[in-house]
Amino acid sequence: MKKVLALSGSPRKGDSYKIVKLLIERMQELGEVELEFITLRKLNIEYCRGCLACMRKGEDHCPLKDDVPMVREKMCSADAVLFVSPVYVHSVTAPIKNLFDRMAYYLHRPCFHNKQALLISTTELSGLKEALRHLKFPVKTMGFNLVDEIGVIAPAFHEPGPYREKIMAKIHNAAEKLFRQMSVKQTVKPSLADVVFFNKIRTKIQMHKDRFPADYQYWHKKGWFGTDYFVPVKINLIYKAIGKLPVRMIKIVLRRKLGPQVYSKFVGMEQG
Repeated sequence: MKKVLALSGSPRKGDSYKIVKLLIERMQELGEVELEFITLRKLNIEYCRGCLACMRKGEDHCPLKDDVPMVREKMCSADAVLFVSPVYVHSVTAPIKNLFDRMAYYLHRPCFHNKQALLISTTELSGLKEALRHLKFPVKTMGFNLVDEIGVIAPAFHEPGPYREKIMAKIHNAAEKLFRQMSVKQTVKPSLADVVFFNKIRTKIQMHKDRFPADYQYWHKKGWFGTDYFVPVKINLIYKAIGKLPVRMIKIVLRRKLGPQVYSKFVGMEQG
């Protein structure tokens, strides 16, 4: 039995829920799939206080005692996670943004590399591109293999015609891709953007090793300071070479922006 967790930022079971159901129904035609749908608004998830305890000491030191650890456990036990949000003001809704804020440490200490993810967003007319982009960054940064994304203009989808047929084909295709990836659990080769990000975040973790020791210790334990990527996979040689260039550019810009004195405090990390 494959477990799919849907984390919804919608305040109710509306259009985005209907898309999730269609997706899961198609997956259940392919094999045994169990869905757990969580409406985040119904949980007790407090706002991040910005105390940075999760970065300095670890997520278990967060002073807020609410439902976030429960959500985290469900994410870890699922084979795939659907991140769902309707468009609000050309972005995602507050509940799902709040969850990402509370799990910001996973953007520094990604641990979901063996998990699949799919994004779903619905709108009355516009804002899909922006909302999906706001979902995509934290999801990929947390380590998920992003299988696909589905954006739907809900009023048009409810009407018979070419648009509905196109979206239904998209849902079926995404369902098949997700089911297949959940079955093979094959490590996906990183793109150039993925390799660039790895080098950027590694530099950031090294620069802040004294400020955020929990992050640094996590990376050290994983051995990522001496690897080319988060998971043992063959990296394209061109990607490997080009992937380090943006970091060099960032250092040049930082030196000019911060000044040599302040910058030298950050660069001390290269000795560690």
